[in-house]
Amino acid sequence: MKQARVGVSIILISKDLQVLVGKRKGSHGEGMWSVPGGHLEYMETYKDACDRELLEEVGVKFDNYEKVGFSEDVFGEKQYTTLYFAVKGIDTKKVKIRNMEPHKCEEWKWIHIEQLQDKLFCDTYNQIHTLFEKMTVIDQSKKNSFDTYKEKWKLK
Repeated sequence: MKQARVGVSIILISKDLQVLVGKRKGSHGEGMWSVPGGHLEYMETYKDACDRELLEEVGVKFDNYEKVGFSEDVFGEKQYTTLYFAVKGIDTKKVKIRNMEPHKCEEWKWIHIEQLQDKLFCDTYNQIHTLFEKMTVIDQSKKNSFDTYKEKWKLK
């Protein structure tokens, strides 16, 4: 019997508006850029899933995850509902990212929101937009960057 799966994806955003993305390999979406994430396990809370996936993929975890949105995706005979969460204001000089699964991810890197690759996996593109639309308090020093971001991605 075919079943739908539930996934979690975590958008990590630095203090200077960079997003952590990894280049996928060995699975659907190979060669595309994605945020950390994976499957929700049976009886696992979303916080536990976010912690586990971040530890498994990049070797870090955080105290709080902000709810962003969800997507529904179909890959051949696989159906997923993915829950998106975010951690904002990360100090990239203090948080050390490591590629814990090099067989699944070619590399992880911080990319400024204005320079995100065109090849973002699944609904990552839309979820990042949703998150930035929800950001109501923006440091004045970042305002011009955010305005440029909104213009580039045609956000209202």
